[in-house]
Amino acid sequence: AAIRSAGFAAERTPYSPVGIRLPSRAVALGAIPGLREGVVDPQDEGSQLVALLLGAKPGEHVVDYCAGAGGKTLALAAQMRNKGRLVAMDVDHARLERGAPRRKKA
Repeated sequence: AAIRSAGFAAERTPYSPVGIRLPSRAVALGAIPGLREGVVDPQDEGSQLVALLLGAKPGEHVVDYCAGAGGKTLALAAQMRNKGRLVAMDVDHARLERGAPRRKKA
């Protein structure tokens, strides 16, 4: 609701029940309500679906072997309510490093 109130044409994603899509590619990310505060985070729909299908629960031990910049990992951490052990790994160390600010903000 806050994103629409800010004037963005947000649409539901076709498959993920938690995703929204901003059809305009000319969006200044910093202008999206909640992004700077870590309430919302850009993530592709496929990562959302993988996290939902896994259904991680608090207290579990989970390894994300294809963590990239961390969108899926953050979704898993939210599912686990930050309780348990979550390890983010990727063959591209630089991609993991680029995700550090996202993890801190979340």
